[in-house]
Amino acid sequence: MAFAKENRLLGDNITYKINPSVKKFTLRDLGFNDTNAGNFLYERSLDVNNPYGNGIRIKITFKNDLSGFKMSIVTGNGMQKVNIFKDEKHKSDVDQVRFILNNFIEREVIIEA
Repeated sequence: MAFAKENRLLGDNITYKINPSVKKFTLRDLGFNDTNAGNFLYERSLDVNNPYGNGIRIKITFKNDLSGFKMSIVTGNGMQKVNIFKDEKHKSDVDQVRFILNNFIEREVIIEA
């Protein structure tokens, strides 16, 4: 998946775009790590009871110049995308994703499109 200015998680009805005032230090404060290519990667488990387990994860990557980003919900090994919005069994995962993304909105990283 290529970097874009707007993104939507698989199955979600909300589109997010980069906040024009995002700063690199804010990404680092929020737990983004530098990749070998110089990009910023945020990857966390959605399981609040076992955050270090191998469950479903949210993965967000910002391009090194902050001109684009990509985000997805993936399996524990990161190989397949997962649609957590299609049924009720992932309600806690949806709540956790909303919490994370709302925090990013409050910290001026992304905005709803």
